[in-house]
Amino acid sequence: LNVKDALTYLDQVKIKFSDQPEVYNKFLDIMKDFKSQAIDTPGVIERVSGLFKGHPSLISGFNTFLPPGYRIECSTDECSRDARRPPVEFNHAINYVNKIKNRFAGDPDTYKQFLEILQMYQKDQKPIQEVYTQVQVLFDGANDLLDEFKQFLP
Repeated sequence: LNVKDALTYLDQVKIKFSDQPEVYNKFLDIMKDFKSQAIDTPGVIERVSGLFKGHPSLISGFNTFLPPGYRIECSTDECSRDARRPPVEFNHAINYVNKIKNRFAGDPDTYKQFLEILQMYQKDQKPIQEVYTQVQVLFDGANDLLDEFKQFLP
């Protein structure tokens, strides 16, 4: 996002709502909340989409402000939020697998079973819900590992 694009977009919003300055001010408030992390990306998408309802060009123009992995798709008359989480970093996946290997160093079978569960999923032989249930049983109370595993789920 460069400053010129941001200012151009702000001008478009200001012009579009020149007869409704409260809409422009509300947009600035939403952006302040987003910048200060008072609201997350799906939250800012929802608020901006609602605020600019009926103005698909402004809604799709807002994509400039969104982090990678997030988009709002607009046809001529309606918009859909495509608020997928950004793809998980490869290094994060490697670190996670190493964390499991280290955690279960005294129980190498658990680590081996985890890798087998993932391989079965990769080969499309198991649905994701079944994979999650198996990992939940395998990790038996290691909620930190399970919570982190959820970040990798589609």
